[in-house]
Order: sequence, then C-alpha cells, then structure tokens
Amino acid sequence: MKESGKEHDQILDSVELLEQILFKLGRFEEAEQVHLRALEGRERIVGGGTVEALRSMGAVSQIYMEPGRSEKAEELLVEVLEARLTQIGRIGTETVVALECLTALYTKQKKLRRLRSSVSKQ
Repeated sequence: MKESGKEHDQILDSVELLEQILFKLGRFEEAEQVHLRALEGRERIVGGGTVEALRSMGAVSQIYMEPGRSEKAEELLVEVLEARLTQIGRIGTETVVALECLTALYTKQKKLRRLRSSVSKQ
C-alpha cells in the first residue's frame, strides 16, 4: 500500500467524503466522477475484489440509484453481491449489506414503475 500521495488510504477516504457531499447537494455527475477516481485508487492500492474495493463499488452504486441510472446500479450491486458471496459467504455482514442495497434498488424500481403507470393513466 502506498504510504503517501494522492492514493494514500486516508486521502481516498477524504475523496469519498467529498463524493458524499456532492451527492447530497444533488451534483450527481461530479459525485460519480470523484467516487470513481477513489475506487480506481483503492483498486490500485489494495486490489480489485477486496473488501475495501467492494465497499467502494457499493457506494458508487448509490449514485446510480437516481432515476434513469438504475440499470448501472443493478449491474454494480449484483457484481458486489456475487463477490461477497464468494469471499465471505451468506452470513457475512458485508454480504447482507450488499443484499439489502440490491433489495432497496428493486423495491425502488417497482415503486417507480407503479408511479409511472399511475401518472400515465391520468
């Protein structure tokens, strides 16, 4: 792991915090770009498929849960869940979190579909 520079673990944590602020401000495209940079850095310093990288991928998927981007969110969440099941198994906390996120996405999609059909009928 790098000990200094823009890919130091603590710097990447700070970058992810910036992403959360941008997300809460509704600046989704900027949040996505910032978090993807953090994810790439994490994958370089700790490797892809690690707990840290998968956690970061799960966080990026939250940005994609905005309307119109749910397919990308689903793709990432399924990838995270499959990796968690392989690495940790069904009883791991990280697996449960990944499953909860995917469930939330599917629930939101169903609600959005219901809302769209209700609006189109009126």
